[in-house]
Formats: sequence, structure tokens, C-alpha cells
Amino acid sequence: MTTYKNLTSNAGHSQLVEGATNHGYEEHDEALAYNNEFIKQGKAVGATVVNTTSEASTQSSILVEQVKKANAVNKAGRLDVSWHFNSAADKSATGVEVLYYDQKELAARVSAALAKALGLRDRGAKQRKDLYFLANTNAPAILIEVAFISNASDMKAATSKRSGAVKSVVESITGKKSTASTSTSKPAKKGVKTNVHQTEHSGKVVYFAYDNAKQSFAKVLYKLSTVNSDYDEIPLFPKSVNGYYIVQANSDIQLYSDSDLTKKYNRKITKGDQAISKYLKHINK
Repeated sequence: MTTYKNLTSNAGHSQLVEGATNHGYEEHDEALAYNNEFIKQGKAVGATVVNTTSEASTQSSILVEQVKKANAVNKAGRLDVSWHFNSAADKSATGVEVLYYDQKELAARVSAALAKALGLRDRGAKQRKDLYFLANTNAPAILIEVAFISNASDMKAATSKRSGAVKSVVESITGKKSTASTSTSKPAKKGVKTNVHQTEHSGKVVYFAYDNAKQSFAKVLYKLSTVNSDYDEIPLFPKSVNGYYIVQANSDIQLYSDSDLTKKYNRKITKGDQAISKYLKHINK
């Protein structure tokens, strides 16, 4: 049985390209929770784990960045892992599956262990040589579809049993027993993540929190203060211009002078205001 201790791991998609959404869940957010837990538990058993998550603004650039980051790591004994959530029009579709390029035995082992830990159907290992991530890393790679985001029961299991589920994957990949608790954990609280955006007002760069960069509109009040003919009435959504997106406030939003949102600025974005903004990061507030 081949095991690995030199690992890379990423959460599929990005904050700007969330992937599948359903039942109040967004794929990248849920994949990120698994990715971060995997990195923590992997390091706890002595593995080297590098985070290769991308925050690029298009799916193609995300994939290129994921592969570039993975291939920058020494390929000796390396395994590259990508975390995703499945989706289907049939809401009853359920289960775990692991996609692979040439690692059938490993993919089957991980899928079986993860399915058992979650109490879900084991859909097994599926070869996918057409997927960019699997085909372009210079080391073995697997893509884990944890559960169906379109199935509420799947997501209940995936969020409440995350620690134990990740433990099963770590043990399957490294051959080392994780000391992480497998007790049932509470689902992650929604709304804890704060997306930080950058904009400009009266010639000053300012920052604000926004719930979802993709909830955007075509007509904009450029930089919150002037109408700019290059942007006004141009239907940018879901595209960006020089990395900037259009957002509209769903409620009054305080502006800040710093990107960590600790120094209040003397203006708010009032409900309904629209602005060009650039997504920077997310923080917990």
C-alpha cells in the first residue's frame, strides 16, 4: 500500500468563483473547511502539507494557479489533493467519490474510508483524465468529492462529521493514525466569514465588508462619488475590469481605512449604493 507524507492540498474554486451552491452552502467555503482541517491533521501526524488554494477570479486561472503551486513543491513522494463538493439536479443523489488520473487504488481507499466516516454511500474511485488539475500536476493527484451539496442530508453529515471524516482521509493517505477527535462537531456558523473589499472615496483608498462579491449589478456609482462613463451602465457581471467587481449594498455598510476593518472611515455605503470594488481576502470578524 503506497502512502504519502509530502502533500499539497487545495479547496476547489475560490471566493470569487464559489462553485456549486445549494441549501445555503457554497462549495468553496465548505471545501476550504475540509482543506484547512486536512492541513492541520496532516501536519499533526508528521506530514509536510502545503496549501495550494487559489483566490483567482476565473475558473481557468484558479486551476492554473493550483497546479503551479503544487508543482513548485518537491515532487519526491508527493501527493496533490483537491477538495470539492458534488452537485446534481436530482436532489436524492448522494455519496462520496474520489476522482483520479492514475491512482485508482488510493482513490478507492480514500473514498471508502471517507464514506464510512460520513455514513454516506461510497460511489468509489472514478478515473478522470480530462480534468486539468489531475492531468497537469507533476506528481500523483486525487480530487475528493466529499458529498453532494445539492443533498441536504449529505451536507448535514459533511458539516457535522468533518473532523472524523478528515481523520479517515489522513489515515488513508499517510498510513498514520491521527489523534484528532472524531466526536460530532457543530456545523460551521454561517456569516462568520467576512469578505473584505477595496474601493475608493474622495481620492482615498478605503475598505469594507461585503457578504458575496458575486451579488453584483450593472449600473454603478463609480468609486462611490462620481459617474464614470467607462463603467456606467456597462453590464460587467460576472466579469471584472482590472480585478474590480460591481457590488450593491444590501444594508448600510461602514467603510474602514484599513483592510483589517479596525479603523472606521467617516462614511458609510448606504443600502442600495453600488460601487466598483476589488476582493482582497476574507477574515473572521
